[in-house]
Amino acid sequence: MADSPNFLKEQTKEFHRSAERSEFMQLVLSGSVSESLWYGYLLNQYICYNVLEELVPFVDSTKMTRRYSYISDMVG
Repeated sequence: MADSPNFLKEQTKEFHRSAERSEFMQLVLSGSVSESLWYGYLLNQYICYNVLEELVPFVDSTKMTRRYSYISDMVG
């Protein structure tokens, strides 16, 4: 089971459902998230991606690097 391509998806399904129902995501999906709340979200994403790239240098992080750069440009 752990080798299944869907293993991670199945193990995190409830976390995704919970996140999708969060107040923040409802604001994002409705287009009514404030600029300051969005900035705080981007800043937190920036910090997380920065730490991940330093902790996991052996992973092919092309997607992570692109996201980090994009967020860095927006926050910067």
